[in-house]
Amino acid sequence: MPRVVVGSKSPEKINAVREAFTNDRNPGPVIEGVPSASHVSEQPMGPSETIRGARNRLDDAKRLAPGADFYVGIENGIMEVDGDYFDVGWVIVEAISLGRTTMTCSQGVQIPASVVQEVIRVGVNQTHCGRVLAARSGCNPNAPHAFLTANRTSRQEILRNAIRVALGQLEAPTVTSPPC
Repeated sequence: MPRVVVGSKSPEKINAVREAFTNDRNPGPVIEGVPSASHVSEQPMGPSETIRGARNRLDDAKRLAPGADFYVGIENGIMEVDGDYFDVGWVIVEAISLGRTTMTCSQGVQIPASVVQEVIRVGVNQTHCGRVLAARSGCNPNAPHAFLTANRTSRQEILRNAIRVALGQLEAPTVTSPPC
């Protein structure tokens, strides 16, 4: 049974990792969440800061829980695209036995511009979009995705799918040169 360490104590992240790693070949991975820090803003803005947060969480997980088979760092952040804002999770998975690391992003969920503007006004180190949305709607401040999608999906489901993509990238054959 592989041991998988997640750089977070978030139930949504831990359960997403558990669901992504569990399959017919691997029915019972050992999943452990550790209290790692992202060392970025409370509300990361843009891909560079968000990816840095995921990398920091992965590095903290390796330091806090050595000897695992896999390490996972996840960080959500706000991406601006043509004046619209999207919450996107960046996922980094390191497979120790393969000596490989892969990264991917999740599907984006659109965040109202007024929410992002309020976060910027209050300060990205003071609050995040989930808290602002929760204050306005009563939704879960750590996982407003269900509210924003009329319960058609959740943060956990979105992250699970991104983790599956990352695992598939690790399992896929590498292509380093053109065919002969």
